[in-house]
Amino acid sequence: MRAYTLGNGSLHIGVDDRGRVRDVFFPHVGLENHVGGRLHRIGFKIDSTFTWLSDDGWRVEAHAESTTFGGTIVAVHDALQIAITIKDTVYNERDIFIRELTIENKTGDPREVKVFFGHEFYIWENARGDTGYFDPEAHALVHYQGRRVFLASAAIDANPFDQYSVGVYGIEGKEGTFRDAEDGELSMNPIEHGVVDSILRLSTVVPQHGTRVAYYWLTAGRFITDVQALHAYVHKKTPRYLMKTARDYWSAWLSTQDIQFADLPDAVVDLYKKSLFVIRAHADKDGSIIASSDSDIKNQGRDTYSYMWPRDAAYAARALILAGDTPTARQLFTFCNSIITEDGYFRHKYLPDGAIGSSWHPWVRDGKRELPIQEDETAIVLVVLKEYYTVTRDIEFIEQVFNTLVRSAGDFMATYVNPATGLPHPSYDLWEEHYLVSTYTASATCAGLTAAAFFANLLGKQELAEKYTTAARRMQDGIVSHLYDTTRGTFFKALRYNEHGIARADATIDFSSVYGVSEFGILPPDDERVLSALRVAEEKLMLHDGTIGGMPRFENDHYYRTGESEPPNPWHVTTLWRSHCALARAKTAEDLAITRDTLNWVVQHATPSGMLSEQLHPRTGAPIGTTPLVWSHAEFVTAVVEYLQKMDDLGLCRSCYPLRRK
Repeated sequence: MRAYTLGNGSLHIGVDDRGRVRDVFFPHVGLENHVGGRLHRIGFKIDSTFTWLSDDGWRVEAHAESTTFGGTIVAVHDALQIAITIKDTVYNERDIFIRELTIENKTGDPREVKVFFGHEFYIWENARGDTGYFDPEAHALVHYQGRRVFLASAAIDANPFDQYSVGVYGIEGKEGTFRDAEDGELSMNPIEHGVVDSILRLSTVVPQHGTRVAYYWLTAGRFITDVQALHAYVHKKTPRYLMKTARDYWSAWLSTQDIQFADLPDAVVDLYKKSLFVIRAHADKDGSIIASSDSDIKNQGRDTYSYMWPRDAAYAARALILAGDTPTARQLFTFCNSIITEDGYFRHKYLPDGAIGSSWHPWVRDGKRELPIQEDETAIVLVVLKEYYTVTRDIEFIEQVFNTLVRSAGDFMATYVNPATGLPHPSYDLWEEHYLVSTYTASATCAGLTAAAFFANLLGKQELAEKYTTAARRMQDGIVSHLYDTTRGTFFKALRYNEHGIARADATIDFSSVYGVSEFGILPPDDERVLSALRVAEEKLMLHDGTIGGMPRFENDHYYRTGESEPPNPWHVTTLWRSHCALARAKTAEDLAITRDTLNWVVQHATPSGMLSEQLHPRTGAPIGTTPLVWSHAEFVTAVVEYLQKMDDLGLCRSCYPLRRK
């Protein structure tokens, strides 16, 4: 779990709730984690006592900042009468991570304080072949393997660090060079290779009831000369200046749209702003937006979430579009244009450099070839591209990507159809568990075809527009005819086909089904079938007494379930989807209560620093799964904006929101 994540599109930093750097991605966000959950520690020797910031004696609070793209750690040691404040920033223009550390002496006597910054690198995610050394000319520690180089340095009162040591960890019986710091003195070993760590020391005297300010910086590059040049740049401009200019830039970015938040509480507004920074932290300079950079999830499974799922990325882009950051969304669509297959579909997930990501979806079923895809991922990219155009009117970009992205995906969705039902052929559902024809995927695909028809009409391609429109109408009819359960007044989760092609309805109550039908316009939001399905879903899924509340994904969901006798875990995404459905049919001020309550619920179940997890413990509210999850933050941003739009529509807050989502 990360307290906050920072980045500039090529250097991405993840910090935990004890101020330790746990993730360093470079040169892509989500590709090559050169720390990968290992520890970049901070320690102190205060007079004769040594302590790591992770020790029990510290009261530590970590916060993602909401007014700028930064993080703050506040730590107090009552016994030692010392307080530490750390402010973290990734410089927006160059690959430099900067930490400002303020030491406050709470006693009436001067204190001798030594500060230690340790590094456990895992360059290229490879356990061998790193080199670390002290560079006497730059007065810095350098770690490298091939064309991945990192330089660390620090200063206090304009004085550089006075001691260092380089060693190895996790091999040859060595726990790590950080142990060398615990007597307050470092061995000054100048070089090591293998699995390399290092540590540096700053020394100062903090006056009675006074403070001292230290700066630490880490630069990243492909060559030693690159990181040396960045190091020189830090000295020329000063760390303080770089932090200020970066924070000023992100404050300006946050205020590009004059959004008025009406009656929303300050806590909701703060989380809205933090969520935008979380999304941007996960956006790569080449266009990818990964699902999460939290490498701790690897300890619970076989892989991380550091991939670009087209679905998750498109929902993240939607949130950015609604917040006014259309350039980042355009970069995502450019990335999607480069990775879509010649046959017009997206694969399961991708690395940020465009390579295909790991997958568990097979290419064969019952001895026959199948496409290992989730078709909603292809569709939702077009749905959100339409929203991008609605806001920007960027016709030149649409012209550029029409044949390779829009037409390619449109042709695929129009032909990957069961002629008997008009529904899509089976693919994996959005939860990545089952190969079937889900109501959600069919609804998303119908909306994707409608978006393709919109763009074809826009560019005067009438035959294509008619082709996509006809397929969308047949699919819409198929959803209503084959996926609505008239007996229970709800929508089936899916149709499952056996090896003989015979369909069987899956009656599992899955909230994505009614959300898909409502969100993607299959039926009007106040249609009785939609309202009935919502009532059934709320009755069957919503958590009530003895739990934290919220909406699980579907009945008997076992993913990270806390016990066989426990209810399924609520998700931020599905809980927020319920508010989307409520907003869609809202006609009075009273109808907005569900969304206000939901937004407050999400705030209450964010981590103390303001991160949203994938799911929550149903009784304690503890975060479960990767944290932060970009999709959770994206849905929160979208819910806030939709609330403000509805306030505007109802005449309750004129001009609350300057952009309109059509």
